[in-house]
Amino acid sequence: MPPLVVVLGVRHCDRARMSKPNARLTLQFSLDLRLPDDMAGRDHGALCRELCEALGTTVIKGLPAISTKQLAKAGVSLLAHHHHATVENFTVPVLDATTAARVAAHLTDDEIGVLCRDAAPQAPDAEPELLRYLRRQALAMVSEYRLVPCRLTVLQSSGASGQLDGRLNLTNGSVMLGEAFRKVRLKSDQGPIPVAVEGLGDTLRATLSGHTLSGPVLAVAVDELVPHRAHLIRLWQQT
Repeated sequence: MPPLVVVLGVRHCDRARMSKPNARLTLQFSLDLRLPDDMAGRDHGALCRELCEALGTTVIKGLPAISTKQLAKAGVSLLAHHHHATVENFTVPVLDATTAARVAAHLTDDEIGVLCRDAAPQAPDAEPELLRYLRRQALAMVSEYRLVPCRLTVLQSSGASGQLDGRLNLTNGSVMLGEAFRKVRLKSDQGPIPVAVEGLGDTLRATLSGHTLSGPVLAVAVDELVPHRAHLIRLWQQT
């Protein structure tokens, strides 16, 4: 069995002293551990808490105290401190990130890593069920709108062609049109509607499923977003 790694980062957040800091020091140690079987079965949060309790004030408060004395020799004052602990449990299965990304075009790489770890214990084996399960977990993790600008080339119900500006929601593939276009009626049988996104070489395809008071109901299939996830996420983060 491989060891378990605990990373302890020490920064400062005890605002007891009055000077304004002009620097921040981060110290980090990796400790390879062999845990008892019952402890290795704890979830991430519980394991972090238990290990921090085991370390106790000797480590949690001892390091800042020792650092204060040592840094003082160089004329450096310690103004505040904060401790952070994280555990990477090698005994817990982790799902494949590529599989998770197939149903989570709206998640960042870091979020997909968390999804693969947290969803693994109860993940079904069969792929169709696994993908549906991961999709539910991905939406439970992040369900907010993550929008990028886009432009659609459409046929209106009158037969006129034109372009509409909108925003593509990476979370579910829906396309939200600007206020000026919400009363536009689109030709219902025009087929896939080209959707252009800045910097994306390929044109995405939206389907029209009807009209509401908010305007045309348009959406791009999530699996069509997946191959472009990295670019779409970067664009979302820039907007």
